Amino acid sequence: MYRKLAISSIVLNLILFAIIGYAIHLKGGIPYVMDYVSAKVSDNEFDDYYKTRLSIFKESEEKDAIFLGDSLTDYNEWAESFPEVNIGNQGIGDDTTSGVLYRLKETTNLKPSKIFIMIGINDLINGVSRDDILKNYTSIIEEIKKDTPNTEVYIQSLLPTNSDLTYKDVNKEDILWLNDNLRKLASESGYTYIDLYSLFVDGNDELNEKWTIDGIHLNGPGYGVWEEALGRIRGA
Repeated sequence: MYRKLAISSIVLNLILFAIIGYAIHLKGGIPYVMDYVSAKVSDNEFDDYYKTRLSIFKESEEKDAIFLGDSLTDYNEWAESFPEVNIGNQGIGDDTTSGVLYRLKETTNLKPSKIFIMIGINDLINGVSRDDILKNYTSIIEEIKKDTPNTEVYIQSLLPTNSDLTYKDVNKEDILWLNDNLRKLASESGYTYIDLYSLFVDGNDELNEKWTIDGIHLNGPGYGVWEEALGRIRGA
């Protein structure tokens, strides 16, 4: 009797696995499973603020220009700065290159005329290697070029930080190395590189105290400098 029950159980399990396997096959097979698991794992990596902002981006209408980045982008009122342009602010505080890559479809789906991107300082704060940051950045640029090839992309340099005003440890040499390679990436991709670093750095490769309160983010006058630099770009 026990043997019959065991055999019946095995048969039922095999039938169940067959049904599940067929369903997965209809969805696309192993690639579907990998994408599904990856999406679930990635989704759990992000906090509520990220998820809230992303849900807003999903409801966005077409924009002429999108500002894409972390809190440095998120904090400013770009639409007020350039009222003649239909601007979308897709900055998310604490975001990273991997976070931008994960949510990039919400940007490229809008087919903007221009994308202004600054991302990477939080990667350095979190200990991500500069090689991995550049790899992610390269993937971001490749995805943009593939999904919305007519969009003009403006790669903005990372800003310096001020070690006297922040407890967050950021290697100055890593910032300089990344900016040098972002310049090369922009040139190789046919995009525009914007050097903001030189506008905010002091004589010690630190973020000038007059442009910041906490050593990482810009104050009001600092954003004015950033806006003026972009205003010199025709159509920005």
